Amino acid sequence: MLSTVAPPAGTRRRLAGQVAVAAASLVVSLLALEAGLRLLDRYVMIYDIEMWKYAKYLKRQAADPAIGHEHVPNARARLDGVEVAINSHGLRDREYGHAKPPGTVRILVLGDSNTFGWGVPVEATYPKQLERLLNEGEAGARRYEVINAGVGNYNTTMEIAYLERHGLRYSPDVVIVGWFINDAEPTPRRVISPVLERSHLAALGLMSTRYFLTYLGLEPDYRRYYSELYEDGAPGWAAARSALIRLGHLARERTFTPIILLLPDLHLLQAQYPFDAAHRKVSTLARSKDIALLDGLEVFRGMDGRTLWVSRTDAHMNARAHALTARALFDFLRAQSLLPDRRAR
Repeated sequence: MLSTVAPPAGTRRRLAGQVAVAAASLVVSLLALEAGLRLLDRYVMIYDIEMWKYAKYLKRQAADPAIGHEHVPNARARLDGVEVAINSHGLRDREYGHAKPPGTVRILVLGDSNTFGWGVPVEATYPKQLERLLNEGEAGARRYEVINAGVGNYNTTMEIAYLERHGLRYSPDVVIVGWFINDAEPTPRRVISPVLERSHLAALGLMSTRYFLTYLGLEPDYRRYYSELYEDGAPGWAAARSALIRLGHLARERTFTPIILLLPDLHLLQAQYPFDAAHRKVSTLARSKDIALLDGLEVFRGMDGRTLWVSRTDAHMNARAHALTARALFDFLRAQSLLPDRRAR
């Protein structure tokens, strides 16, 4: 039979004191770790912390739930060693009025952090490098404008929602969708947490927990995870597929040329690329809907991917990879005659 006799008052006070000391020690330790991490952040770039700062300083929840999140207009931050400025329309680009200037061909580029240009200056991104290539040798009033509408963590569903709500206001002649393997993920929901919004330690701890669970095999590794996104019946792929079908409809309604640019994972560029099946699915869908497609894997296949990374621990495209992508797009647009005749406009 369990005893119901309460411990002596002195024992209770000692236990309460020990709990208070332990709690105070924990709080002091966490504060010290937070302070140390903030100090370290001044001298060492930690990928997960940089991404956290991107979400904290440059993003906000979008009014349209289909878009999810968006850039804060006119926001600025230094991220991954690069100055990032957002214009008044929420784009990482110079200012553009919605009205298209006479004699101008406009190309709107949608995408995620690769298109946004994580870790590289804005002028090194493939949309801006493509713009320079297109305008080389042009004279008079004839010009091209390539507008970078890339936003980190966007998927294709969010990109087409952005196109409908905002992008079409620019009257694009060409719309390029920069597709990455994680574009078949379900649309993320921004979590508003006072702790995560303010704490370096909490943000790093959350991401470290995910890595640890993957290491233990409690979460799938990234090859399996990405491959499973494209299985028949997977909700993210179903939504992305519907979004691309919608892209085809919008192109016909608004008379612009749609193009899908498949951007490969730069970790594994060998002959047996692990996500070939996903690329084939997207390619087959594009052909069936009369959407032009450029598979960027063929630009990089067989190369040492590490020479194309932003840093040794970050496989986002560096300036060289952006330049190769821009040149491939330029050649593709010319070879496929996908650019309208500006003189007829």
